[in-house]
Amino acid sequence: MSIPNDLPSAADFDHEIGALQLEAKAFEGVEIDAAAAEKIGAIIDRARKLAKRIDAARVVAKEPHLTAGRQVDADFKVPVASASKVADDSKKMLQPYLIAEQKRQQAEAEAARLKAEALRNDAILADRASAQAKEAEKAAASAGKVQSSSGSARTISLRTIRSASVTDAAALVAHYASHPAIIAEAERLANADIRAAKGAEISIPGIEINEEQVAA
Repeated sequence: MSIPNDLPSAADFDHEIGALQLEAKAFEGVEIDAAAAEKIGAIIDRARKLAKRIDAARVVAKEPHLTAGRQVDADFKVPVASASKVADDSKKMLQPYLIAEQKRQQAEAEAARLKAEALRNDAILADRASAQAKEAEKAAASAGKVQSSSGSARTISLRTIRSASVTDAAALVAHYASHPAIIAEAERLANADIRAAKGAEISIPGIEINEEQVAA
């Protein structure tokens, strides 16, 4: 739809508007009587009609632009929808990964929280154990001190002497198997058994029996 050639422009109404403004201005500061009121009423009526004609011209002048705008919307609607569909379809393909990634991150966060909580609990337990150990040491130290018979402040302390009692000889010997003293003693015992065998066949693990001829 094109704009009619005889359609007035906005500026074409300036003359009529100016004339009405002058007519209305003539009554400013004037005492209004019946005659003046009638003239002012006529100005109001003409001004309203002029406003309607101006608005009607606006609608006619605007219509081609609206039609062109609607055509532009129609032309771009399909490609916009096509591009949006590509985005939506791609989003659907990405969704399983995003869900899995979210679960993974949540699991890592929960694991980190549990680890931090465990470390915090361990630290609390360690502090308690340390405090209890110190109290026990103090109690043991106090229990090992006895005042002298004279009642003086000087005290006699007990001294702890530790020694071993064999409960598993094999395990004990195995523990010290590489100690030179144990090796020497084992060698002495082996030589004693070899001599006691008096040349008979004898088997002792961990040794090699050497024979040499010496003067009797």
